[in-house]
Amino acid sequence: MRVPIASLPRELTPLDAVQAAYADELGELAASARRGEAALVECDEALAALVHRALRDRLADPTTGRPLRARYLAGHEPERVALGARVDLEVRPTSLAAALLAELRRALQAGAEDELLVVGRFELLATSAGPDGAPTLAAREAAALLLDHPGVPLLCLHAPDVLVPEPLARAFRRRGAVGPVSPDRLRHLVRRREARKLDVDHFDPALLAPHVDGLDALALRQALERLADRVDFDPRCLAERDALLAELAAAPRRHVEPRPLVAGPAPGEVEWRLRGRP
Repeated sequence: MRVPIASLPRELTPLDAVQAAYADELGELAASARRGEAALVECDEALAALVHRALRDRLADPTTGRPLRARYLAGHEPERVALGARVDLEVRPTSLAAALLAELRRALQAGAEDELLVVGRFELLATSAGPDGAPTLAAREAAALLLDHPGVPLLCLHAPDVLVPEPLARAFRRRGAVGPVSPDRLRHLVRRREARKLDVDHFDPALLAPHVDGLDALALRQALERLADRVDFDPRCLAERDALLAELAAAPRRHVEPRPLVAGPAPGEVEWRLRGRP
């Protein structure tokens, strides 16, 4: 449906774009967190921190439900071991994966019902040991930690091109993906000055959608921002608009090998899916 260009946003920050592109997904994740569930979500690394910030804002808003805090785990917090009444030893693990696992362990053990734990680089723990899919020691320990601490709100974001070993995936109640922008969200992600490169008074999402298919919110905004200083649309020069659309279609997409989402531990136990892969 064509919409007036005057109704489009004047400006968009990257956080604005993520909030607008994934409004439905953020709503599902917030509801899952408030139920104390563990969710496993495919999400590009560049999006992970913004998804956390957008979800943090939503969870803090009392109008969307019971307020929760959101804590981001990145493996940067050193472990401290008490050596005496006044002496602590700072222990730094030998790898980022080990540091993340240690931080996750401490957070789960101290987990509170009013705090969502967000792991932004979960692929560090999820990587399989080899082509046979056997999980690493870190993946097995992470699975045991999750099973030992049910009811702690948890969101683990992992890169789409990482296959999560089944023993680890089974520890999550909810699974899905945040990625390519749905065509029905485009009207919220195009600024007025960009829409004027495609038409005079109205923006047609159906015209743009085929040329930006497969782009996530950040990649879409980066591609559109490159059009901001171009000449506005002239109905007498349709070839120029076609060239702009071709340029958008050529924007790089991250190649991801399609992988089916892992089934739950028993039929009917996995109730939640974010927008499915094409």
